[in-house]
Amino acid sequence: MGVHEYFRNSDLFFMANYAQAVNAIGCIKTTPTAAGLATSAMPLILYRKHFETVPLKVENTIPGLDIAAAVSPDRSVLTLAVVNPNGTPEVFDADFGETGISRTGQMWLIRHDDSEAYNVLGKEQEVRIVGSE
Repeated sequence: MGVHEYFRNSDLFFMANYAQAVNAIGCIKTTPTAAGLATSAMPLILYRKHFETVPLKVENTIPGLDIAAAVSPDRSVLTLAVVNPNGTPEVFDADFGETGISRTGQMWLIRHDDSEAYNVLGKEQEVRIVGSE
């Protein structure tokens, strides 16, 4: 949800940095011989790889959901990002107006049944980014 705030206010923010990215409170954990991604890295990776760069205004009338959208510079790709911090599944219709959006797309999801799940260095990742059509 914090990343969405940067998008919504991109007229005010030129750049935002992630302080202390490694170890202590960071999203990259290391030992002398290994490195791994903490759970907090997942949204940063997802948005960096898949969220477009030109923010759009979103009219959200769904209480509890945080929704952001952006398009590619050539306006050929639209991304819609939804954060649901409530733990309760939500179903909603997205109205894209007269944009001519195709009915197919790709989806990436970060979720786990346990809201306390955490990726631990040296163990298989519990929380991952999962993609689907």
